[in-house]
Amino acid sequence: FPLRGVLYYDWSKKRQRIDHAAGSYECVHFYDTQQACTMVFSPQGLYRVIHGPISGNEQRCCLDLPNLTTPPPDWALHANPTFDGIVHDKYSGQETYQWTFDKLEPPSSVTTRTKNHLTSQPLPQPQQEYHTTREVTKGENSGKPVLFSFPGMAKGRQDFHYDVNSLIIGPQDEKLFELPDDCWHVKCTNTKSQMMREYE
Repeated sequence: FPLRGVLYYDWSKKRQRIDHAAGSYECVHFYDTQQACTMVFSPQGLYRVIHGPISGNEQRCCLDLPNLTTPPPDWALHANPTFDGIVHDKYSGQETYQWTFDKLEPPSSVTTRTKNHLTSQPLPQPQQEYHTTREVTKGENSGKPVLFSFPGMAKGRQDFHYDVNSLIIGPQDEKLFELPDDCWHVKCTNTKSQMMREYE
């Protein structure tokens, strides 16, 4: 079943925030928590915040991936995706244009967690799965995104389905991207996302 989230973006500050609901793939898979979590992209990298109760040795807020910063607004254009034509998006019910990012490297390994131990194994080859994106073809919502998919083992659970009626373009409140003072210089330890980066 779908879990609702919110994405905020401000390229003027080079920041992006994604709020993931409790039980979402990102929170469970990457941070081993059933709580809601937030990812804040900044010029310093990707910070993650866990909401709700945490265990005694768990970090609530920390810098997870120092080299993963906010994507520029034209990143998709420079990725040179392949245009797939018009596709009916079942989730939104819209007729959409679809592009596949087949010039980007597909994932080469999968990371699994058993208790406190992380392991990585190569994916079967050939692995022909890529990110895709869709946007509305016509009407008042023409050009608005409805999907960004993630390839790999998530099997659709990590995909972003956008509600075109909720898209608001305008200045963002700077407080949306604020973090606690004691978080900015704290690095995360032993997160699955770090392990995945190490194996790539």
